[in-house]
Amino acid sequence: VIALFENPNNNAEVFRAGYIIKIYDAESAIPVKTIEGETYAPKSQTSAIFEGPFSLPENKVPKRAILEWKTGLTWVKNEQTLPELVIRDISLSREDTVPRLEAVIENVTLSSVSNVDIVATLSDASGNIFGASKTFIDTIQPSTETPIIFTWPKPFGLEVVDIDIIVRILPARSLLR
Repeated sequence: VIALFENPNNNAEVFRAGYIIKIYDAESAIPVKTIEGETYAPKSQTSAIFEGPFSLPENKVPKRAILEWKTGLTWVKNEQTLPELVIRDISLSREDTVPRLEAVIENVTLSSVSNVDIVATLSDASGNIFGASKTFIDTIQPSTETPIIFTWPKPFGLEVVDIDIIVRILPARSLLR
């Protein structure tokens, strides 16, 4: 399951934002699966919560998911400039067998960037995300580029109309989920 969220604050972030994701099938008002966790909510950006793989009860097909924030978020001031990482050369291949998304991430700064959490999302013509994959890079050296690869075990069954790659720099590896 993938949930996108945005922290519009220019100089405040949350290190451990507690959340609950409730997954529903088409027939039920009661969730068929509930997932709880914590995530880092960096300032001034859209981020992704990626949960999976997981199993659902037999004969339950997920229809929708709802993200709820737990109470008691602790906001921390952060006025540091975010390092600039650039994504380019995005290429999707093998869509009919085992899909593979390749891209390049470039650190255009003069400092190393560590704990880079990266999520790729694939959307259909209606703008619905139907595929997501995640990877992590320990460190990207200054003024260098690194290939990134995302894979899926089987074909999508839907046409990919939009690809988005969401980069989040974690302040500590302990925040990786």
